[in-house]
Amino acid sequence: MVDTRFDDITKYSGVQWKRSKEAGKVYGFRPASTRTDDRGEVIPTYHRYSATHRDVIDSPDYRFNYEMIEETDARIDWDQQIADAPAFREDTIHMVTGALLPIWDRLPASSPKIVRIKLDDVAPSWAGRFRPRS
Repeated sequence: MVDTRFDDITKYSGVQWKRSKEAGKVYGFRPASTRTDDRGEVIPTYHRYSATHRDVIDSPDYRFNYEMIEETDARIDWDQQIADAPAFREDTIHMVTGALLPIWDRLPASSPKIVRIKLDDVAPSWAGRFRPRS
């Protein structure tokens, strides 16, 4: 299962390639938007891409937990991570389905992502609003 192709990330300008100091895994980083924490401080964030995952992390994590590497070294390790990745990934997700319009304004505004899923043992597919982990 491949989530992100290496060449897709190299299309962005300003991508930095880093290796996790803890796990040794290779990531591509690029600046994302800022967020405001509970104290009202503005925190820079970064898109973090790996061969099997993508997310957004805060600036302190980006600066201290990774070491810079060259793009050529990143590509070699990336290809190895893809080769080592399992064919499938199981994950638990939470969705709100059904008649969403009457309650749309009461759902968290943080990630209004609409998804459609198809289960092997159920004939119709379901559409709903994805609810991120809290």
